Amino acid sequence: MPLRKIALLVNPNSRGVTRPAIEATAAFLAEQIETSLIWTTGPGDATIQAARLGVDPDTLVTACGGDGTVNEVLNGLPPQGVLGLLPAGTANVIARELGIPLTLREAAKTLLTGVVRPFDTGRWNDRRFFMVAGCEFDAHVAASVPRLPKQWLGQYAYHLESLRRYPFYQPPAIRVEIDGKETVVGAFVLIANLRRYGGGLFFASGARPDDGLLDLVAFRKLSPPFVLKGLLGAWTRRGVGTDVAHRRRGREFVLRAPRPIRAQLDGEVLAPVSEAHVTVEPASLRMVAP
Repeated sequence: MPLRKIALLVNPNSRGVTRPAIEATAAFLAEQIETSLIWTTGPGDATIQAARLGVDPDTLVTACGGDGTVNEVLNGLPPQGVLGLLPAGTANVIARELGIPLTLREAAKTLLTGVVRPFDTGRWNDRRFFMVAGCEFDAHVAASVPRLPKQWLGQYAYHLESLRRYPFYQPPAIRVEIDGKETVVGAFVLIANLRRYGGGLFFASGARPDDGLLDLVAFRKLSPPFVLKGLLGAWTRRGVGTDVAHRRRGREFVLRAPRPIRAQLDGEVLAPVSEAHVTVEPASLRMVAP
């Protein structure tokens, strides 16, 4: 890795973060390269810090936390900035997809020996994402999972909250226009840049973060047979079948619904909007990976 400095932006609330482990990792890195350790102070602080640190093209701005922490750093990183990752979250989907080790020490070695690679990102209105934009049901779930169960149970806290909310949830009819040519209607919509979602579930089995496209998975219904069949396809890594969901690939999507729709980007929940424009930004992120 040709960069000369590493700045670790640590989310103290991430499930896998402990002060002794983080300080030991920072000390290990400091033996090889100039390293600074910054503990974020609350939501949005990682974005502010990334914007400040990323103006120096010789500094590797490293997110230490979960996928949501990566999203915060991504949304502050300027075009010349370079992103690193020390996975310490609940599901660590981004690390799993890119082959970044899940232990702090081994991931730190990747920061030192990996290469800077270009990756696509997505944009939902004015906010970027790397993994997925989930529209409606999963955003409601992500917004309502309490912090302590997430710390104790990890990704299973989301599964339990999904079971709790599902019987009472009424999905909207979400109209999705694809590249200005075709419109489909779904009850639950994922627009993916990576294959995995929710840990080890492969909803968009063909998605790649370097092909200049985003993958749409729009569930036709959220009735139990459709949900169960879709989950089975995701769990077996085949992806969600076209009998369960509309599957498309594209560069631009416009989402509309009869009521304001809520979304989560890489696990970060946004305020409801009446219309969303989603686009791919090819090779817009430089990131250290194996």
